[in-house]
Amino acid sequence: MDINAKTIKLRLMSQVLKKRSVSLYKHRTSVALEPIFWDVIDAEIAQRGQAMARFLMDMDERRIAERYNGSLASYLRVWVATELKSRSPQNPN
Repeated sequence: MDINAKTIKLRLMSQVLKKRSVSLYKHRTSVALEPIFWDVIDAEIAQRGQAMARFLMDMDERRIAERYNGSLASYLRVWVATELKSRSPQNPN
């Protein structure tokens, strides 16, 4: 397997987390995700016409209601994957 410096750099760049800081429940917090996840979330927020903080609060409330045993960032990754899967033309549902 030929791995050169450019390949390594591209792999590292794809792993960089991007933090977004928001106020949730009157407290400042940040959520760190890979850029590809933020791209999907940003598109969803634009489609809904929501603020980032409102979207993240809604997702956090869903996470708690579902008793999801993980962080908000983890829940958002699962949400994005589920959303993309449901939009796939191969999805029978």
